[in-house]
Amino acid sequence: MRGAPARRFSFAVWDTRNKQLFCARDHFGIKPFYYTQREDLFLFSNTLNCIRTHPDVWGELNDAAIGDFLLFGLNYNNATTSFRDIQRLPPAHSLSISPEGLKIRRYWKPPTDGRIRFSKPEEYVENFQSLLQAAVEDRLPIDRVGILLSGGLDSSSVAAVTKEVSGKCGQKTEIRGYTSVFESLIPDEEGRYAREVGKFLEIPIQFQALDDVELFEGWDDPELSFPEPLDNALLGGFLESCRSISADCRVLLSGEGSDNLMDFQMWPYAGDLRRRGEWRRLLTELANYIWVRPFPWRGIRARFLRLFGKEPGMPVFPEWISRDFAKDMKLKQRWKEWGMHPNLPLEHPIHPRAHASLSLPQWTHMFEQENAGVTRFPVETRYPFLT
Repeated sequence: MRGAPARRFSFAVWDTRNKQLFCARDHFGIKPFYYTQREDLFLFSNTLNCIRTHPDVWGELNDAAIGDFLLFGLNYNNATTSFRDIQRLPPAHSLSISPEGLKIRRYWKPPTDGRIRFSKPEEYVENFQSLLQAAVEDRLPIDRVGILLSGGLDSSSVAAVTKEVSGKCGQKTEIRGYTSVFESLIPDEEGRYAREVGKFLEIPIQFQALDDVELFEGWDDPELSFPEPLDNALLGGFLESCRSISADCRVLLSGEGSDNLMDFQMWPYAGDLRRRGEWRRLLTELANYIWVRPFPWRGIRARFLRLFGKEPGMPVFPEWISRDFAKDMKLKQRWKEWGMHPNLPLEHPIHPRAHASLSLPQWTHMFEQENAGVTRFPVETRYPFLT
């Protein structure tokens, strides 16, 4: 149904008969859910600062979350917050609280089964187009929609499909594009490509120049403060964009999400073909792969260093962190476990790395930063490639 949200929720339902509260958060954590439990108090909200205003909620920090922020720029534990008394319900989890106690369980994981096989290459394109059209149409409001348009393939595809399906139900949705650009500070091609897309699709675009945004601008302003620490030095520019967009529309479409699933790994794919006995396809795919892959000596230095446990390009552990704090919180061990290659289960038989990337805490971090309860501007971002 046009204008209906798609799998974006956080809610609580009280069961009077069984005296049980049931809560849940959507599959990817688009909508936040925070809670605290202390003795006979159970408090929950989709806004962290609301819980912090309760007189029985203390403000002590969660040292583990602060340690993660110092290392990675965000808390890698989706079940906690920066405050010791306040917890976070992870994405795709439900919570029930009753006289028997509190129980949390995971109700969904990105699927690992199912295979799509067509006889012709163009059939894959047709199938993808039909799915994307349905996803965009399901997320369109009736009157007006904005698109975060970078000029890249992802957001441009969303814009093109939005233009195509916006008039199908008799009432044409007004479409506007929004592009953040640098005009003089650094070389930036996004504005040029976004302008070409907007001209071709006849979509007006509002360009938001970031050249004059000062580093850490507004960080001392209580009205601009976020409930948890951020590593975004251009926060002032981000909030100004939210303010500007909220004056025009209430719903934004984003092209985020598709890049992760394009992370192809040849050898898991070849292993799956071998297990299924698809020998002709296996030989063909291997031949194509050998033909297009880089020459064997390219990257040989990186492979050699990995034999000795050295990862090329790996950031250096931040030595400015207090040694006592780093020792108490075992931050060096945390650094090794989660550095550039997060320790996530590789469950998918063909695309293990791409599948695992859907569980990265960066997603929850991004969604919560864009939530209207944090920015204070009434704009909802929707993601056709994700939920």
